[in-house]
Amino acid sequence: MHTKYNPWLILTALCLGFFMILLDTTIVNVAIPQMSLHLNAGLSDVLWILNAYILVYAVLLITAGRSR
Repeated sequence: MHTKYNPWLILTALCLGFFMILLDTTIVNVAIPQMSLHLNAGLSDVLWILNAYILVYAVLLITAGRSR
């Protein structure tokens, strides 16, 4: 059985997902100075926190995006 999908619907879903990733990344980048201040962390520590966040986010995104 061959199912045909509407390409505009797929494009809309991809654009929405990409927008959400950009929005989330922007929010995290804006929060970096406050994280550094409140956690009393240097640049190296903040980069470790940011990389850990991105890694967890990517793993969850891939897992959630898997179909069957």
